[in-house]
Amino acid sequence: MDKHWHNDFIFTSKDGVELSLGEIKPKNTCNDAIEEDEIRALETMKKQLNMRLKCARTLRELQTFGVLIKNNQLELSNLELTPAGEYVFCILQDLALGTTSETSLEYDLSLEVFLSFIHLMEQSVVQKEELELTMIFHEYSHFIKPTVYIIKTKNDGR
Repeated sequence: MDKHWHNDFIFTSKDGVELSLGEIKPKNTCNDAIEEDEIRALETMKKQLNMRLKCARTLRELQTFGVLIKNNQLELSNLELTPAGEYVFCILQDLALGTTSETSLEYDLSLEVFLSFIHLMEQSVVQKEELELTMIFHEYSHFIKPTVYIIKTKNDGR
C-alpha cells in the first residue's frame, strides 16, 4: 500500500474532531483502484472512530461517516461501535449523481440526501449540555481492535 495515500476530503467538528472522510474517483477509474481506496477509507473511518471514542461522552458519538463518489455514483456510509463492542459498517445510501440536464431530478435528490447526511454528522457531535458528562472511553476501550488488512491475491478469482 502507498504510504502517501490520503483522503480527498475530511469533515471535522468545530473543535477539530474528524467526523467523516471522502474519496472521489474519476469516471473511468478501474475497479481494483476503487476497491483499494474503499478498503483504505474504511481503515481511516475505523481510526477516526477510535479517536472519537477517546473523547466521547455519549454512545451517539461512537460513529464516523464516509463519502465515496465513483463513476457518477454517490455512496454514503456509516461505521459505528455498538454497545456490544462490534464495529458495524453500513452503506446508508447509494445513488446516481445527476450529471446532465436529463438527470436534474437525480441531482436534486443527491443534494437533498447529502444535506440529510451532513445533518446526521452534526447530530453525532457532543452537545454543550453533554460536556459535563463523564467520558465513556474506559467503558469501551477494551473493544478497540487493530485494523485487519485484506490482501487480494491473483488466485482470488475476482
